[in-house]
Amino acid sequence: MNKNIHTIKTACNKHFTFVNAYTKNAIIPQTKICLYWLLTFIRQTLFPHTRTTLQLARNELIKIHQKQHWYKRCSKTMFENSVGLAMAMLSTKIIQHFVEIREFSNLWGLFATRPVVSEATYETLSFLIEFLIALIVFTISGHFFEEYRDRNNAQQ
Repeated sequence: MNKNIHTIKTACNKHFTFVNAYTKNAIIPQTKICLYWLLTFIRQTLFPHTRTTLQLARNELIKIHQKQHWYKRCSKTMFENSVGLAMAMLSTKIIQHFVEIREFSNLWGLFATRPVVSEATYETLSFLIEFLIALIVFTISGHFFEEYRDRNNAQQ
């Protein structure tokens, strides 16, 4: 039994030594050569194109920033979108005020006080009303912001 274990240990040690030597002598040098070729390719081919693209993007961002200050631009967009979104969210209350869905709370329409519609119809109505109200509010708020900005620019 000990002879078998000793034979297995010896075979494992020889195999480990062979794998270790092969890794040091064959795999690592080939990996270094491949990495060197890859880095050369990246430096010579990709970096020049990337650098010019980044410079173009940087120049465009600087142009946009010089035209209109970022805080003003973001605040205008946030305010317009929040007003439109708030109106769209309130429009769901309009739908809930005029129609009901068949559900357990009204015993599937038996005790409904408003007209009863299916869930699909309710979703469709809700989407259309929200979309129209948001569109109208976005347009109106954008118009008032443009008038406000024109008035401020005229005073300066």
